[in-house]
Amino acid sequence: EQVIADMDRGGIDRALLVQAQNAYRNDNRYVVDMARAYPDRFKAVVVVDAREDDAADQLERWVSEHGAVGGRMMFQTPDFHADDPKVVPVLERARRLGIPMCIYVWWRDLSRFATLLERTPDQIIALDHMGHPPLEGGKPYEPLAPLMALARHTNLILKDRKSTRLNSSHT
Repeated sequence: EQVIADMDRGGIDRALLVQAQNAYRNDNRYVVDMARAYPDRFKAVVVVDAREDDAADQLERWVSEHGAVGGRMMFQTPDFHADDPKVVPVLERARRLGIPMCIYVWWRDLSRFATLLERTPDQIIALDHMGHPPLEGGKPYEPLAPLMALARHTNLILKDRKSTRLNSSHT
């Protein structure tokens, strides 16, 4: 209820609830329960782990049985990356379900993310936190060249958050 009150104060009608994998892994019950309890205010984006053999089936269950409107995959461990072959079947299922996927990668793995965009050109993919780009140094932001190179991919959406953005002293 506090989030709804904050949304009302800010003039926000609806919001996506994005599952935080670090807290609950791929247990998406809380976000789908909140979306179900407040369907006019919230929609759920669920996490799946492509390392699990049934990840695509899990995604489909969250969408078809619980109303999720998007998926998310996290690549935070050094042994699993966005260009792993296990990722493509999950993205293909998301495409068939008609939902976008949010992909969390570290900046150092941006080239692997680019490979994923190329392998799945018909799937809408959001780059979570814009890959945590290096923003220090200010204009002209030359270190952002790898991110700018992704602009040619028509299936790419950039997802930002407050901590990703520059503070006012760098604009």
